Amino acid sequence: TVALKYSCERLTQLYPNLKIVACSSLEDATEANVVVLSHILNEIEKSEIETLKRAISKSEWVVWVEPGTRETSQRLIQIRKLMLPEFQVLAPCPHQLECGMMNSENMKHWCHFFAAPPGQVFTSSFWAEFGKKMKIDLRSLPTSFLCLTKRSLDDSKNRESSRVIGRPRFYKGFGKFLVCDERGVSEVKLLERTHREVFKEGKKDVFENYLRRRE
Repeated sequence: TVALKYSCERLTQLYPNLKIVACSSLEDATEANVVVLSHILNEIEKSEIETLKRAISKSEWVVWVEPGTRETSQRLIQIRKLMLPEFQVLAPCPHQLECGMMNSENMKHWCHFFAAPPGQVFTSSFWAEFGKKMKIDLRSLPTSFLCLTKRSLDDSKNRESSRVIGRPRFYKGFGKFLVCDERGVSEVKLLERTHREVFKEGKKDVFENYLRRRE
């Protein structure tokens, strides 16, 4: 596909010595040290998830990116649960426990983030017209993702942090943040005058939005 070809070319530019194998089937991934999966959950059946799990279980690192929709987020959370016995979670979770997003009180939410769009989105007349006709806001790229490793990691630093999910909601003098840490997922209200750095970071719409562990 065009996306697969572009990804391979881009990785080759960034890492000329990296051996890249474009996989046309799940079985092709069994010998890879690092497996990168992108936007496939809408193209495979639920019955194929176990086959996919076996295919990537031999790898040491897994990077998985999907659209930031409720459905794909929930499916990715289920896959995270399946992979936990063999892998440790690098991101987005700041812990190795069960996902708090699946608790009944959080079912109205889903785990997603916003990536920075390519610069040409703001300068190209083609993409401006495309977004208008398709009724898509190209300034926002919602995504769900999962990064795993088999390496033994010191998780102490992760446990000191909480990750902000989605976009914080800012009001006059305060903000509401949907926050994930080892105690679950909950909404936190912070005052701007006492958390100015958090507000500054929270407005960037980047993957690495973190809060210090709340008391």
